[in-house]
Amino acid sequence: MVRLPRKERKDRARQGRCPMCHEVRSFFWTCPCGLVICDPCMRRDLWGFTCNNVTWVCPDCGEVRSY
Repeated sequence: MVRLPRKERKDRARQGRCPMCHEVRSFFWTCPCGLVICDPCMRRDLWGFTCNNVTWVCPDCGEVRSY
């Protein structure tokens, strides 16, 4: 068994699948209520999440989060 370099292991551990688009991504916007969305999905649907581009509203719980 070949061990991966530390950086590669760390990058692989951060990756996950977006529940909206089902693509493998490395960065997600999250809410404590459990909502997870990747950055491309957030940008695509930004008109529905924010009105001032400073905060976004979680569609599940209605809490305001910083963008």
